[in-house]
Amino acid sequence: MEPTWIADSPADLSWPEEAPTAAGDELRQSILILANKYYGYSPEDATEDDPFGPLNCLAILRWLERSIDVEYALLIAQARTEGASWSEIGRCINLTKQAAQQRFGEIVAKIIPFCTDEVGPSPTGELADVLDHHYQGKRNFYQPGAIPDI
Repeated sequence: MEPTWIADSPADLSWPEEAPTAAGDELRQSILILANKYYGYSPEDATEDDPFGPLNCLAILRWLERSIDVEYALLIAQARTEGASWSEIGRCINLTKQAAQQRFGEIVAKIIPFCTDEVGPSPTGELADVLDHHYQGKRNFYQPGAIPDI
């Protein structure tokens, strides 16, 4: 016999307020907002054929994860432009200097020309295209509105 999940589920309207941490509450609220805005899902619309469940939330969380990665890269690019060292950046995000530079160095180098008045070759394309190209293939992120059939 399969076990039955008895803790709160995303289809339960109290789900956002039942996270183990305060940050979890905020994150769950954000998932519901994103689900509704970009995917048209909300717990009160859930049906047996189209549940608002953990798989949909995981896909949204994955998209949110990419958005967070992009924000990290933009903030790190700004910090580097303002003189922060990779050691300082690494300390802020709980990584070593080398790990921070390895994870973000390439994309930061691509972002800086779009966001500074630094003299040098003009970047080609749009910043959004550069970010999409950089992250394409590195992780399987779904775009808003593109949750696969689950």
